[in-house]
Amino acid sequence: MNAGAAYFKTGHEVSFFCNEGFSQLQSTTTCQATSVWSPPPVCTEITCNVPHLGNGRYIVISDNREANEREPYSTWISPVCNDGYTRSSFTTRKCGLDGQWSGTEVYCDQIICKRLPNTFAHGYYASKGLHSPFPYNHEITAVCDYGYHLTQPATRRCIESNTWSEGYPKCQRITCSFPAQFNNGQYNGSRQTYAFGIVLVPTCHTGYYMSNNVEKRVCERLDTWSGSEPKCEIVECETPTVLNGNFSLRQISYKYRDTIYIQCDQGYEIKDGSETPTCQENGTWDQPHMKCVKFLCNDTSDIRHAAIHLSAYQSLEFGQSGNVTFNSTFFNLQQGSVEVTCSETRKLTWVTKPYFGMILYC
Repeated sequence: MNAGAAYFKTGHEVSFFCNEGFSQLQSTTTCQATSVWSPPPVCTEITCNVPHLGNGRYIVISDNREANEREPYSTWISPVCNDGYTRSSFTTRKCGLDGQWSGTEVYCDQIICKRLPNTFAHGYYASKGLHSPFPYNHEITAVCDYGYHLTQPATRRCIESNTWSEGYPKCQRITCSFPAQFNNGQYNGSRQTYAFGIVLVPTCHTGYYMSNNVEKRVCERLDTWSGSEPKCEIVECETPTVLNGNFSLRQISYKYRDTIYIQCDQGYEIKDGSETPTCQENGTWDQPHMKCVKFLCNDTSDIRHAAIHLSAYQSLEFGQSGNVTFNSTFFNLQQGSVEVTCSETRKLTWVTKPYFGMILYC
């Protein structure tokens, strides 16, 4: 109300009007004898109670602040939902002259994804044990089918109702490059690349054995073979025992193709075997029973005599002694004896050299 500089008499009544955005209880006032207007002309600012927004709030658009409990006429507000919720509508509302907000009531609904994204070739999405509906921000991971691997991984989140964040997983068949060759052995294959599930069998070269018992290797992950790298170690033979003899090349262990030389004790010789046994590929000696036996003396060149019956001679072992027979019809023993022994020269020799005399008959 603007009365200017005019003066009014007692009992004079005037009308007044409030500016836009303000309200009044009455539109006239009267000048009283006390020089005051009654009822007093009052313009009250029009305000609107800001509506409650469950799981959200209203923002004053003009200065991007959270709305107070009441906002003045002509204020525009916009609904903002809390994280994990979405607006039922994007309705901006204005405080009107009637103290009411324009537009319709807004709700904040919880964000959920009712189903998983579409599947992709040779794979699927894993939802960490949860089932639909999936809550806001729930994370799923791309997983490949058995025998495939991710070349382009993808983790996706529920970001809006029934909307997942972008992701483009890609699964390819698992392959393995040919494994590195190992010493003293080989695999039963020669290709550069093998498919998932292929089995390679390692074998050792002749004279070697698989010390870590690797029987097979399987292509089970990208460029990854099961088990460990085979180890082929040379076959060893146990230290032999030679009965009545010894051998050369004494050492802690004997390996494949090692050869020893047997030396028999004096008066002994190898029987049914070789003097040079060799360690074989199966860890045994090619002469399993190494023994020296006493040799026999069958050389009678040192005991030949006309009186001796060599046809009745029997071979003696080294160190043995025995008597030979002589022709007592024509000879008699004059000195020495007919005892012979088997000597280290492999000859029968006299213990005491005999002298025979011829018997003369008239």
